Amino acid sequence: MREKCRYNYKGKDTYAFVMSDRYIMALYTYCLSARKAVALENIEMEGLSEAELSMVKLESVREYFMIIG
Repeated sequence: MREKCRYNYKGKDTYAFVMSDRYIMALYTYCLSARKAVALENIEMEGLSEAELSMVKLESVREYFMIIG
């Protein structure tokens, strides 16, 4: 299984997993709602840098495709 998902991208080894459109949309929706909950509740995210926290809170995101790209 591990070798099946292994790819070389721009000279670096990485892993990718094939997912259906429905699964990708469900995962995207889940991540978006989790990020919204964190932003609305001001949940402290221990160990995250300011840049990572701004990503969680969707700050400076012009288009949603930036999130899943």
